[in-house]
Amino acid sequence: MDNVFEKYNYNLEFNRYDDSPYYVADELIRDCLHDISEEQLIIDLKKVKRQFDMYSTSNQDILPALYYIMSAVLYQKNNKQCLSIISERFNEETDFKEWQLYQTYSINTCSRLTLLFVLTLFLLRKTDDELCKRLIDRWIAIQDGESREHYWSDDKVVHVEFIVSPLYPLMITENFELIKYFLEKTAQARELTKAELAKTLNLEGYVESAVEYYQEEFLDLLCDYGFDFSNNMAALTYIYSNQQNFDYISRVWDVRKEIVPLAEFHDDNSARKRICIPWENQLAFLMKMFRNYGMEVCDRVFNCLSPIVTIHEKDFSKLIYGRCIGDSFDCNSLDNVPSYNGIRYDVNIIALLNRYVSEKITIIADSGRIDEYPSYLLNKKVTFDMRKCNGESKYCGLQYCSVSYIKSLLRNSDILFNTDELTDFHRELLKRNSAAVAKLMIKKGAFSDANVGEAISYLVENKLYNCLAELNKMYFKEDKV
Repeated sequence: MDNVFEKYNYNLEFNRYDDSPYYVADELIRDCLHDISEEQLIIDLKKVKRQFDMYSTSNQDILPALYYIMSAVLYQKNNKQCLSIISERFNEETDFKEWQLYQTYSINTCSRLTLLFVLTLFLLRKTDDELCKRLIDRWIAIQDGESREHYWSDDKVVHVEFIVSPLYPLMITENFELIKYFLEKTAQARELTKAELAKTLNLEGYVESAVEYYQEEFLDLLCDYGFDFSNNMAALTYIYSNQQNFDYISRVWDVRKEIVPLAEFHDDNSARKRICIPWENQLAFLMKMFRNYGMEVCDRVFNCLSPIVTIHEKDFSKLIYGRCIGDSFDCNSLDNVPSYNGIRYDVNIIALLNRYVSEKITIIADSGRIDEYPSYLLNKKVTFDMRKCNGESKYCGLQYCSVSYIKSLLRNSDILFNTDELTDFHRELLKRNSAAVAKLMIKKGAFSDANVGEAISYLVENKLYNCLAELNKMYFKEDKV
C-alpha cells in the first residue's frame, strides 16, 4: 500500500442507521414491549443519551419521539416504576436543551408527538381501527401542511423518518391493514400513484429493524407493495453484513451478491424483484459497509465481487461530499483533514478506493466535476467518459481550475469526448484560450468532422485566437499535431 496510507489506521466507527440513535432507540422500545426492568431501563437510557449527544444535530425529533412511544408502551403495561423513570429523564432532557426552543414549544411538533403516543396506545389496546385511521389522517395533515409551508426543507411525508412516524408503531404492533392505509394516505397527500410512492418513499431503518426482529410479514408487505430497496444503502449493507441476515431476507426477496447496471436491474420482470447493488451506487455501498461493519466484513463481501472498474460520477460525488456531514472546510493536505466523531473521511476514502478499485478505472461523467476525483485515485489509470454528460453541465466543475491543472488533467487521464457535437465540456476547456490545452484536446480526440466547424465558429465568435490557431492547423491540415 502506498506510504500515504501507512500513517493512518482505518478508524471509522460502527454507526447503525446513518449516524443516529435509531438503533439503540429501536432496541429500547422493543425491550419495553417485552417487559423491561428498572435497572435495564436506566442502562439503556444512558446508552440512548450517549448516542443522542453524539448525533443530535440532524436527529432532534428522535429523543422526544422515543420517550412518547415508550411512555405509551409502559402505560399500557401499567409499569409505573419505569414510567416514573421516563418522566424524570425526559424533564431533565428538556430543561436545558437548546432544541427545546424549536421542538418542545412547537405546536405542530407537540401535536405529532401526542398523536404518536395515542396511536401507539390504541394500537396496543387493539382499539377500533377507524379511530386509529383518524389519528393517522391527522398526523399526515399536520406533517404535510408543515412540509408545504417550509418548502425548502425535506419532505417528511414521503421521507418517512424512523421512529418519528406512525409507520413505526404500526410496524412494531404488526397492524398490516393500517400500514396499507398509512401508505395509501401518504400517496394521496403527495398526489402520487402507488407505483410512484413505491419509488419515492424512503424507509431508512425500517428494513433493518424488520430483519433484526424477524418481521417477515412486514417485509413481505413492502415487497408486494413494490418498494425497491436496491438504492437503500443502510438496508443493503445490513442485509449483506452477515450470512444470517442475507438468508433471512432471501425468504422474501431474491437477493444476489453482485453488482449490476441499473437498467438491467429494472428490466427484471420477475414477480419478486431481485435485490442487488446497482453499479451506480457501489462506492456508496462500499463506504456504508465499511463505516457500519468494519474492514473485515467489507473484505468478505467485496472478495465475492470483481474489483471496481467503472464508477458513476454521482456515486463518487456522494462519497466525497459525505465526508464532511455538512461541515465546510478547506484542507491543503491529508494532515489537515478534520475529523467528525473521530472519523477521518478523506483518508479513509482514499484508502478504500486504493484497496477495492482496479488499477484501471473509468468514471462515467454526469455533471462533469472531474477535477475533484484524481486526487482520490492515487496510482490509478483514470479514464473520464464524457459522452453522457448531461445538458445542464455548463461548467463541468472546471471553472475554477487553472490552465496548468487542466493541462495536467488532460496529460494524465484518458478522456472520451462526445465528438458528435460541440459540448459544454469542449467550451469550458476552450474558453481558457490556451494553445497547449487545445493541442492536448486534439491529441485526446476531442474533435471530428462533425464538431470541428462548430468549434472554430465558437472560437472566432469569442476571439479565442490561441485555440483557434491550433484547430486551424488541424482542420486545414497546416501542421501535424
